[in-house]
Amino acid sequence: MRHVLLLSVASFGFVLFGFAGTALADDVKPAEPAVAAPETAAAKPAEKPQPVEEEDELKHITLTANPLSLILTRVGVNVEYLPIKHHAIVLNPYFQSASAGSDDNKTSYTNFGAELGYHFYTGDRGANGFFVGPSLLYQRSNATSKATVNGVSSEASSNMDMYGVALDLGGQHITKGGFTIGGGIGVMYLKLATSASAGTQTSSTLKFEGVLPRFLLTIGYSF
Repeated sequence: MRHVLLLSVASFGFVLFGFAGTALADDVKPAEPAVAAPETAAAKPAEKPQPVEEEDELKHITLTANPLSLILTRVGVNVEYLPIKHHAIVLNPYFQSASAGSDDNKTSYTNFGAELGYHFYTGDRGANGFFVGPSLLYQRSNATSKATVNGVSSEASSNMDMYGVALDLGGQHITKGGFTIGGGIGVMYLKLATSASAGTQTSSTLKFEGVLPRFLLTIGYSF
């Protein structure tokens, strides 16, 4: 009887242990597999900065001469000053001397004058690019005639003042080093202001006024 009781207790313990194990198995859930973190995108190589184009240095002053004027024995210089981009104040003083005839009958001409004007340039470097602009003109002319007849000499002189306006258009290029070359065409109107003669002989001064063409050629330096 004692053995039967022990056996019953042992069987009851095994049953309780089985229920307890089942309950523990239900409470403890299997751990969910860890989700792998998304891989970070590989860092893109840094883009090289684009080279910044250097802005052309503004050359405020341009000094040029017109080789075509030398053919006419006219010596002058073009001075262009740009206080700001695209806008130039132009000054052109000049002197001209010529003579015609022989020693016994000779006429000499001298001219001196100046032009003051404005040019608008399309370029950013200074007085470069296409340009257009008006000018005011002034010229003082003198003509002296000498004649010798039968050993007797006579002389007469005449002075003229002329003024006018002009309009020019063309193009001019300035290299980074400053060398400047250009050309253009224009039209001018000249008006005779005064005329005075002195001497014993009527002067054969060449007089001209009205509308005349202009041809421009410039070579020089800008800084």
